Amino acid sequence: MEQFTRAQLLVVAAEQSALIVALTEQIEGQAARIEVLVGQVAELTAKAGRNSQNSSMPPSSDRFVKPARPVRGRSGRQPGKQPGAPGAGLERQPRNVTACTTVEPGSGLV
Repeated sequence: MEQFTRAQLLVVAAEQSALIVALTEQIEGQAARIEVLVGQVAELTAKAGRNSQNSSMPPSSDRFVKPARPVRGRSGRQPGKQPGAPGAGLERQPRNVTACTTVEPGSGLV
């Protein structure tokens, strides 16, 4: 381990004291800047949350983001009519098939 003289220790202590003062000033400046930025973030968040639904802005000023629709769960009911109720559909009709006859060329029927 290296032995320092009193003069060397005083020089190191003075350098460290100056470094501590400089770092303290830097920290205070950063803290002030952080306060300004936090205020800006709060202001921008409030502006971004406004739309024509929750402010006096016209609907034309809304951005192209559609508001999220609430997702409803299924009710558990089956779709369609109630069991046992008469149906309201059309009845099936039999197909009318007409027989085609072939015409001979030259018979004069064409």
